[in-house]
Amino acid sequence: MKIKKRKTVIVVLSIVILILAIAFFISPYSTALLKSKSHFFNHPDNDIVLFEPGAEEYADSIANYIATAIERVEKVHGLPFEEAFKIYVCSTQKSFNEFAVNTSAYPIRGTALLGNVFIAPSAFDFMGIDTHKETLKHELSHLHFQQRLGFIERRELPVWFSEGFADYVAGSGGEGIEESDAINFILSGKHFIPEKEGSLFGSVGSALNGLSGPMFHQQVKMFVAYIINSDSLKFKSFIMKIREGGSFSETFNTIMGYKIKDKWANFLLGLKKRGSN
Repeated sequence: MKIKKRKTVIVVLSIVILILAIAFFISPYSTALLKSKSHFFNHPDNDIVLFEPGAEEYADSIANYIATAIERVEKVHGLPFEEAFKIYVCSTQKSFNEFAVNTSAYPIRGTALLGNVFIAPSAFDFMGIDTHKETLKHELSHLHFQQRLGFIERRELPVWFSEGFADYVAGSGGEGIEESDAINFILSGKHFIPEKEGSLFGSVGSALNGLSGPMFHQQVKMFVAYIINSDSLKFKSFIMKIREGGSFSETFNTIMGYKIKDKWANFLLGLKKRGSN
């Protein structure tokens, strides 16, 4: 009987693994992981930057700014990058979407993926604005956390924090959204949820809570800036501590001296006072 049960378990596990393998290989994720980068050219002036044919001008702009972007990210994060990386500049949004596994119509501008950064043409014309500098710094901020925390622990950061901090570092997010409009949305209850922890399957899409992408980024950037400005020295200690892993909320409570929900309540109170003046 025991032998039969073991055989049954082995068969079931084999079927499950086969189904998962098939699902993976027919999904966009397999396209992203297996898509060849051999057609990218090395930039002649900066070996960190590679580009697809047709993206030469985009690559020139990235190559000219990469040193400044790295300096900014390392300064705010408080530590240098741990590992070497490459910046892949795509010539079309379609090509970028395949690498980034973006199946939506939203023109995502960049992504930090598999230890490197990919930049889309939309970074150079987002809502009529050239945002390639901001996009580069934003994605480098994500990459910095990925290097220091690893894939799993990086996912344990709440989306609102990782995106808001990247926007703070980069000066990105909220394009086309006035801060006053973001405040009105927040005070009327139309805002992101300041979750205590992240999750393995968390994403910006799942964190929007009915908001547009620009509105979400404007709100999370404002909240993270509020946290930083409330005590920049404690925040620096907090950033260093979360790289050791562990609970995001517990580390926040210990270092910053507040629960996240209490910090959010104080943030709301400050917005109400601003609105009444």
